[in-house]
Amino acid sequence: MRNTLHKSEILRGFSVFSDIIRHGECAQSQGLRAYFTRGRTESGRGHVRVGFAVAKKDVPLAVDRNRVKRLLREAFRKNKSALHAAVTGGGLDVSVVLMFRFLRGSNVRTLRYTAVEKDVKEVLTKLISLLSGIS
Repeated sequence: MRNTLHKSEILRGFSVFSDIIRHGECAQSQGLRAYFTRGRTESGRGHVRVGFAVAKKDVPLAVDRNRVKRLLREAFRKNKSALHAAVTGGGLDVSVVLMFRFLRGSNVRTLRYTAVEKDVKEVLTKLISLLSGIS
């Protein structure tokens, strides 16, 4: 599997995000929360779609929000193979929204990729265990 994030794998639109957040399940790590919905595919091949969100209330400057989303996209892109393997094996159609949780007392500008990647790996591991427990 190539470590790319195709356009077809990206979730877009406020209504899509809000439906997943409102009706989906949640897995979380220290700095990240993943809301997800799942369903069965007709073709039997699994499919993962992902969206990235940073709350304006937590990170008021757009420059900082965009930087955090870039870090989240890159960390997910590099570590998505395990999730794809679990979804393909189970024939699931999964939609995930990764939401950054700002920790009080920390500075977003000093946030490093390694910390974001650690949180993404942790939340993906929890997500895979939740998905494999039901399927």
